Amino acid sequence: MNQSQEACVLLSAFADEAGYVSKSQGNVPPTPREMLAVAAGIGLLDFVPRFHNFGTAELPDVRGLLALTEADLEQIRLVRQEFGFECHCLGTPIGKGVRLTEEDDGSGNRWIAPQEYFEDVVLKAEKLCGAFGARMVRGFSFHHPQGTNSADFIEQAAARLRPIVQHFAEHQTIYACEIETNLVGDTAANCVALAQAINNPWFGLIYDPGNITSQGDDLLDAWRLMNGYVVEIHAKHYIGKARRGEFVDENALKWYAPVSEGSGALSLDPVFGDLSANMAKYAARVARAGIQGFPITLEPHVKGGGKFGGISGPDGLGVALRALCAKLDQFRIPYRLRGWEDVKKSRGF
Repeated sequence: MNQSQEACVLLSAFADEAGYVSKSQGNVPPTPREMLAVAAGIGLLDFVPRFHNFGTAELPDVRGLLALTEADLEQIRLVRQEFGFECHCLGTPIGKGVRLTEEDDGSGNRWIAPQEYFEDVVLKAEKLCGAFGARMVRGFSFHHPQGTNSADFIEQAAARLRPIVQHFAEHQTIYACEIETNLVGDTAANCVALAQAINNPWFGLIYDPGNITSQGDDLLDAWRLMNGYVVEIHAKHYIGKARRGEFVDENALKWYAPVSEGSGALSLDPVFGDLSANMAKYAARVARAGIQGFPITLEPHVKGGGKFGGISGPDGLGVALRALCAKLDQFRIPYRLRGWEDVKKSRGF
């Protein structure tokens, strides 16, 4: 259903998932040209930047979003212009890899004082929003001390997040907090509690099926709790065995899958059914930031995932997109892929 009406899905992807596995280097993100060539080839018009490789597969020179130089940004801008790509959201690491408390808990997460973090990370991310034209930042909820109950740190995480969210709000940019294991926002209930505690209309939630099922949580229960605040969905699923309450080693998770997979409690059909019935409502949540369409962003990890990223390869990214589009078609949810008009536009016709 290749449509372009307002109340539709905006298809996007973490295009660095189109990377490859090097015998000597392991998982390697693609270059800016490689990732956007793949994303354009499978039909996308929007991407979420995260990692970029300015070297080769055997001699990679990988930089995260916040480490990009002015020369890097100009190279990415030229490739984006060549392929005609928009960027609705930045894939920032805000709130991840950083603990709430000063005491070392053995997790490997760093302590960075709030003001230092704001100046070194948040302000840089806000500047990058201007460079990419993004009106949303993907972020997280900070790490509670390892071995403690995440629910006990809701207010502490909310206090850390409030000035960050407010800063982006002043620039009419949505802070989209992703549900993820080993963080304060690791459950749907905690994510909603954070949203209520922060109490800012520019704070929203990202529903990520893979991050929910990999912890042993129920997809539909999570959606029912979160959907009043959801501003984006990550198209990622996990169909392996998991038990709630156990520590999740993100680098050991192997059974990521396209959103078409899974039956019974692992089926996403109820979520797509709700999207179909209420797409205008979900699209309106992000429209005030200037985002046209409700974002569903591919982050499939179908060839492997980890704490700070994942890989699907060019083939896996295409498989994941076709699976997502089949679900959208099944529930008659409109979306737009690159078409003949876009090719003509690229040729100046």
